[in-house]
Amino acid sequence: MKVLICPDKFKGSLTAIDVARSIEDALPQSFEKELVPMADGGEGSLEVIAANMTGCWKTVVVNDPLFRPVSAKYYLCQNSAYIEMAKASGYELLNDTERDCTKTSTFGTGELIKDARNEGVENIYLFIGGSATNDGGIGVAAALGFMFLDIDKNVLKPIGENLAKIHDIKLPVTSIENTNFTVVCDVVNPFYGSNGAAYVYAAQKGASPAQIIELDKGLENLANKIKTKFDIDLQSLAGAGAAGGLGGGAVAFLKAKIKSGTKTLIEITGLENKIVSSDLIITGEGKVDSQSISGKLIDGICKIAKANEIPVWIICGISEIDEQTLAKLGVKKVISLVNEYIKPAFAIKNAKSLIKERIQSLF
Repeated sequence: MKVLICPDKFKGSLTAIDVARSIEDALPQSFEKELVPMADGGEGSLEVIAANMTGCWKTVVVNDPLFRPVSAKYYLCQNSAYIEMAKASGYELLNDTERDCTKTSTFGTGELIKDARNEGVENIYLFIGGSATNDGGIGVAAALGFMFLDIDKNVLKPIGENLAKIHDIKLPVTSIENTNFTVVCDVVNPFYGSNGAAYVYAAQKGASPAQIIELDKGLENLANKIKTKFDIDLQSLAGAGAAGGLGGGAVAFLKAKIKSGTKTLIEITGLENKIVSSDLIITGEGKVDSQSISGKLIDGICKIAKANEIPVWIICGISEIDEQTLAKLGVKKVISLVNEYIKPAFAIKNAKSLIKERIQSLF
């Protein structure tokens, strides 16, 4: 039997690679096993790409969300660079007292992009999960030579609280049109408004209710300036509100295309062909919920497997989806680490051993 092992990470517990290896160790030795650790375009995507492609890491000292030096790495493979904004502008780079997305910037992510362009790559894939920012992408743009001016033509610092002050946008001297940019995310929120970047995500990045209102007004102002300058209507673009508006900013300033994280990772890893040639698929993630079956990784894997009549097993910390719903996706077995005896805190701490135990018990 050939088993394809392709889980996502168990957030806060194990990386996708750790999960895959735990499953591999638990399966009978007689099975043929192929490990393809996966991600959905959020944090951990670069490690998945590095595990599936032959290239090299490059480490660069850039600015963190609060303009302090931080070492951040990205992945180079042939003529492409893979950049994860969380490495330079991520939520996890700040402690609880430092999180305030009126003051943070994506400038460091722009510095990674600038370095990759200096390497001569033709394609840049930008993974934009896990941001600490709500700057509409002006930080990235500023690092690449754009300037944002107030009504008195003063250059504004590229942070969230200055979005409402932008009166004009000055283009960079050096063109970036010889680079193809792809923004990878599964968020579909608009740029501003009640379902936009600020109202949906800014609170978890440290913004108060009053600051959320001002950030939203700032994003609307930036969208209006972009429409005037570039004739691009960001508000009509699904995903423009991703990562505090970086999704839309990348379209405006980098001429980027937004692609689904799940679809992009499936393409990059060649997962579809590997699914078709397998007898059993074992995937999973820390928590299986409604998002998991709505365009995320598990949903993508299940659709391919079902179309080819290949059974899928899901291993997870906890599942909030009833088995009948999962069965419609072609899922034959759901293996949850949490049960009436095992509490979530224990499962998070002991996920590796519990995965092995659960899998082994099935054989």
